[in-house]
Amino acid sequence: MEPAQVSVATDMELPHTFERQRQLSRSEPPASYELRHDRLQRLERAIDGESRALNEAMAADFGHRAEHECETYDIIATLSDIRENLRHLAAWMKPRRYPVRSYMLPGRARVLPTPLGVVGVVSPWNFPVYLAISPLAAALAAGNRVLLKPSELTPRTSAVLARALHRVFAREELAVFQGGPQLAERFCSLPFDHLLYTGSTRVGKLVAAAAAKNLTPLTLELGGKSPVLVTPSCNTLPFGGVGASGMGAYHGEAGFRTFSHMKPVFYQGAAQLARAVRDARDTDEGVLSPRVPEDRVKRGATERVEPTSLATFERRVREHPSRAFLREAHARHWLSRPVNVA
Repeated sequence: MEPAQVSVATDMELPHTFERQRQLSRSEPPASYELRHDRLQRLERAIDGESRALNEAMAADFGHRAEHECETYDIIATLSDIRENLRHLAAWMKPRRYPVRSYMLPGRARVLPTPLGVVGVVSPWNFPVYLAISPLAAALAAGNRVLLKPSELTPRTSAVLARALHRVFAREELAVFQGGPQLAERFCSLPFDHLLYTGSTRVGKLVAAAAAKNLTPLTLELGGKSPVLVTPSCNTLPFGGVGASGMGAYHGEAGFRTFSHMKPVFYQGAAQLARAVRDARDTDEGVLSPRVPEDRVKRGATERVEPTSLATFERRVREHPSRAFLREAHARHWLSRPVNVA
């Protein structure tokens, strides 16, 4: 299928494009290995070829975002995911045999991986390339057609993405639609065969409500939950630097939270990293979000990250509905001392 001419997908084209993709997904044979491989290679070329433009667009959207951070967390990570799909594609597509019960003999059972059809992807602003392309690559590897709705808070990055993808994909394979909350509502109300959303819990509830009207299968990735536990057996001085590095990635957008009762040593390691970061970023500041004031950005490199005490962490665990994981963690000796989760 020949790629479409590079043009902006308008709101009015959304229903027509969806219906066209849906019709083709039902009328044409499932995508072959060769076609899926070709789509992933085109996706890889599109991102790699526009990497500089994407870095510049992210810097413009965020006021300024360090080029090496954009390259590491959005470009390199995205290309790595695409190549991971390429490496495992043949194995994932193979039929798998399963045993049958004795009363079903001489019958045989096989599971044949089959594309769902049309997949929708709604991505957030904080990792505007990686969180858009990574689920998109997985959907293409599974043989699906895709509609992508990137965040309106990073309009320049979304525009570069749309231009790069529309240059190598026909709209019947992949289409990008840019717009605000009204478009997002219409997008999520379409009867996709699967819908993937990454973002906040508040918006996730709205997405789930819209998808429920069509009983659309839904995957919600609601970020900000990456706890790091520091126990007495940990060599906390080097961890201070590593932990602060994780929490400081993209100025906190990686979602790391550290819980430690070894505060003095943690601060010592974190301070070493903070000084290095401050010195390195005198002329290369990053920012937290497209709307954070500049004075807050400049404070970010030198402010001390305050880890929560273990007692406070235990209280939060008791109040949290998902306490089973911590019980299992203690049972498997993942924690160095008992944590009261009763």
